[in-house]
Amino acid sequence: MLTKEKLESDLTNAMRDGDELHKRVLRLTLSEIKLAEVEKQAALEEQDLLAILQKEVKSRQETIADSKKAGREDLVVEAEKEIEVLQSYL
Repeated sequence: MLTKEKLESDLTNAMRDGDELHKRVLRLTLSEIKLAEVEKQAALEEQDLLAILQKEVKSRQETIADSKKAGREDLVVEAEKEIEVLQSYL
């Protein structure tokens, strides 16, 4: 079961461990969740959280496509790593 608390806990652990990749991805994801909660004016359910995660994965897939066109292999590798982190929650 995916919960906002699980993501926040993992963010705390990433900060403690100095894991910049997980820290960055989780902060962005939690920011999107908070924005959705403000818009809805209520806590999100699990399917809403999964939808946000899927949206984030799709965004990174678009980044990969654009980066490949631009010849930026470094951005492709970074986006692929971010997708792996997000997919671990899906």
